[in-house]
Amino acid sequence: MHIFKLSSLFLVISMTAAVAQPHSHQPFLESAPKHNLIKVDTHGTFYDELEGIKKDWARFKYQVSGEEAQIKGLENLAQKALILTQQNPDKAEGYLWHATILSTRASIVNGMSALGDVKDAKKLFERSIEIDPKAEGAQAYAILGALYSRVPGWPIAFGSDKKARSMLEAALKINPEGVDPNFFYAEFLKEQGDIAAAKKYYNRALNAPARPGRELADMGRKNEARAALNSLADRQEAPQRRQLN
Repeated sequence: MHIFKLSSLFLVISMTAAVAQPHSHQPFLESAPKHNLIKVDTHGTFYDELEGIKKDWARFKYQVSGEEAQIKGLENLAQKALILTQQNPDKAEGYLWHATILSTRASIVNGMSALGDVKDAKKLFERSIEIDPKAEGAQAYAILGALYSRVPGWPIAFGSDKKARSMLEAALKINPEGVDPNFFYAEFLKEQGDIAAAKKYYNRALNAPARPGRELADMGRKNEARAALNSLADRQEAPQRRQLN
């Protein structure tokens, strides 16, 4: 996944407006009901709970097989992230991880219902950046940049190559050695047709330092970078890129 499969998803949306069977959309934080959510252990600290959410996200993304099982797991995880953030509205990481979960779920859901997750994720990433743009090694900037790159522009969504580049470069300025900023910038450069530069940043992602406690996520992301490099091995220039905006 790339973490997203939004290119094919939104091609279907824009051409056919086909609507998949709706899934239970996770509402944005400010408008979400504060009842009927699974209980978070409030005796644990915010960061203890967050560590569990990070590990579960990596497991659902990289280890759980079958889209139905992934979606169900991510729905439950999104509820955990939502209530944890409601209880800790001053913590950038809560918004960031809620957004990351919604973005991942949007990559799996194939239909119009994914638009809600994507738009909510954008708002949550923006809120995280307002509080602390450096949180989690600028992860909010990196993934929001990927979203800007991969979704359609107005009137369907908010896609913009200009915004994508700005967000991704902001992530790299904060965290130049990070696996996510380098990986997503490489993805963007590949879409732009700059294959030589894309290879450079995929290699930087492969050589990114380990993140303590994020071993599964690091391995998964580096495997994605390795696969992308292999696919570009004999490629000198990109085919005509899809137009998103």
